[in-house]
Amino acid sequence: GKEYVFWSGTAGTGEVTVSSLEETDIDTGVFTGTVTISSDALKPYFKNGKLVIEYTNEYGASASVTLYFRVYGAELTVNGSSSVTVDYGDKVLIKLACPDCNLDNSSIDEVTIKIGDKEVTLEETSESSGVFELELTIAGTVTIDSTTLTIEPGAEVTISYTDETPEYVPSTATSWPDTGEEYKVSIAVKSYTAKIMTNKKEYGPGASIVVTIQDRDQNKDPDTADTIETEDTIFIRAWDGTVIELPSTYNAEETDVSTGNFTFEITVDEILSLLKDNNVIPEADVKYLLGKSITFLYRDPVDEKGSVRIVSTTVSFTSWDSIIKTYKGTEETNTFNVGDIVKIVIYDPDQNKKPDERDKIYIRVYSTSDSIGKRVEVFENDTDSGYFVTELKISDSTDAITRTGYIYAKLGDKITIEYKDEYPADYGITGESKVITHEISVGYIPPTPMEPTAISIVDPNTGAPKTVIKPGELVGINVDIRNRDISDHTVSVILVIRDAKGVAIKMDYQLAVYIVAGKTVTAGFTWEAGTPGTYIVEVYIVKSLSDRTPMTEKVPFTTSLTVTE
Repeated sequence: GKEYVFWSGTAGTGEVTVSSLEETDIDTGVFTGTVTISSDALKPYFKNGKLVIEYTNEYGASASVTLYFRVYGAELTVNGSSSVTVDYGDKVLIKLACPDCNLDNSSIDEVTIKIGDKEVTLEETSESSGVFELELTIAGTVTIDSTTLTIEPGAEVTISYTDETPEYVPSTATSWPDTGEEYKVSIAVKSYTAKIMTNKKEYGPGASIVVTIQDRDQNKDPDTADTIETEDTIFIRAWDGTVIELPSTYNAEETDVSTGNFTFEITVDEILSLLKDNNVIPEADVKYLLGKSITFLYRDPVDEKGSVRIVSTTVSFTSWDSIIKTYKGTEETNTFNVGDIVKIVIYDPDQNKKPDERDKIYIRVYSTSDSIGKRVEVFENDTDSGYFVTELKISDSTDAITRTGYIYAKLGDKITIEYKDEYPADYGITGESKVITHEISVGYIPPTPMEPTAISIVDPNTGAPKTVIKPGELVGINVDIRNRDISDHTVSVILVIRDAKGVAIKMDYQLAVYIVAGKTVTAGFTWEAGTPGTYIVEVYIVKSLSDRTPMTEKVPFTTSLTVTE
């Protein structure tokens, strides 16, 4: 076939060429080729013109196609808008809709834009779409192909595209303008003032301090966890004003992808070493730190106003006296019986060393019957609590000596819980540890174990109850006494009888009354009844006649009797 090239209006030859046509496959009868228009030939007078391609075969059959020339404007957007405000680490989508840039319908075209003063290439989203896109991460130094961009917090970034064939140029013009038509969009990168904080404000010896820096401006890569390096950035300041830059081992790591929260952990021992190395303290002993405070400093390179700012947080160091308590179930108590489970709780914040782990301590538990006892491992009941909890069952079988979770003790024993507090409250003064003890009783041991249960007036010969008492008659007075203790006791029982005026007319005693634990005995007295009237009988139960400490809760225990004619 022949190639025919026609232009409407004026056109020079060679500005438009049609390639040879080739059959798409064997025996298809379909032939394809390309029409190429020289870019130098595209002048304003082409607007609204047309290109006609005709084909006639050797048999006289012909066909033609008409192509129309149009000039379009462009649209440049960022996240679909002409201006956006973003956080450091965000991603934005730069989009250029430019039909004139779709130069080759059969391939992916490229177009050049400017980000700041750097040229960057955008690729067409698909063949013949005329839409070009680039996803840009707003974070520090970004390399696109061979172009390096630097975008910092607080920056204002201008993105521009110049259309060399503007739509506004009339078809009567002989050439395109030298400057073209410029399209612009802008990106404002927000900056924030950082914060620095610690997981607590007060720490004991041996503790670990978790420091958190909140700085969204340091979220440089939204796809990975970033790092804040300590150099010229993270410091501690001692109470004497000494400022110490932390070494790189304390670089703050982002907690997860794109959080803007960075943490590092430093122990009290490590702080002591830094203070010693910088001549703040003579040796790395915690006694020099107790009662003192230090400040963590962070140099925020860009705050919300675009300036450098130092932010800080202060922590103090102290030690506490540990506390031991015992519980039966949920009830705090110091008295238990054989077979009971003793819940032991030790509160010692000084031993809360690792905030993300359950720490452990050791105690010694021994009894009257087992003076050696056993060493018990006690774990913190939760992370970062300072409370250490364990349980032991009291057993009166010697097998308990070798069994884990048991303590050997018998009724009447004392069980002692002993804990060495490495850093008591006065450690900063004494530099010495202290042994804390807590004692519990096995069996109920009341301070007043005797309980008078009854006073009976009886016939002294038969023991039968006596309801009528005559003057001069001999009557028996029996006092029933119960020993509530788990131990046997010997007590003295004193009897006093008073007349209606309160005058004591008789006093008698039993010097040594032996009462077995949990049992009741009767102390017996006799009295020759006086003149008719009402009398008060008082009973006193004491340790002895020489030590008249009451052994009963109620003093005295009383009743009345009446003598009749």
